[in-house]
Amino acid sequence: SLPTVGFAKQYSGVSTMAYMKYITSQELTQEGLRNLGPTVIQLAQVEGLDGHANAVSVRLDSLPSN
Repeated sequence: SLPTVGFAKQYSGVSTMAYMKYITSQELTQEGLRNLGPTVIQLAQVEGLDGHANAVSVRLDSLPSN
């Protein structure tokens, strides 16, 4: 929306940046997965994201054992 009530002095209106889609990505090492995996599974289960919990579990199971 366009700035109103004096905000136009401080903020610009709509620009092409308002229509940009920003995509982020992250990488996780095997060690990172081993450390974070159980917490991620628990959080996913609490939030009802069983597929996410299962995906992390499968990835943990596929890691080479040390």
